[in-house]
Amino acid sequence: MSANSAAFDHVNGFRWRQGDPSLAESEARLYDLGVLRSVLEESVEIAVAVADARAPSCGLVGSFWVSFGGQ
Repeated sequence: MSANSAAFDHVNGFRWRQGDPSLAESEARLYDLGVLRSVLEESVEIAVAVADARAPSCGLVGSFWVSFGGQ
């Protein structure tokens, strides 16, 4: 499975607000996508901050490496 396929499966499988009777299905889907986007942006910001903090000790001044998947 490619990274894009795996990401697509995760996005389609995320059901936080879908099924909520107070929201239309399309509204719930948009809300869920908004939450996923927010979490992704925050995760990238954290990963970049950690990489920037480690960069000088790794000789990577002026650049950074971001690793996903807990590595």
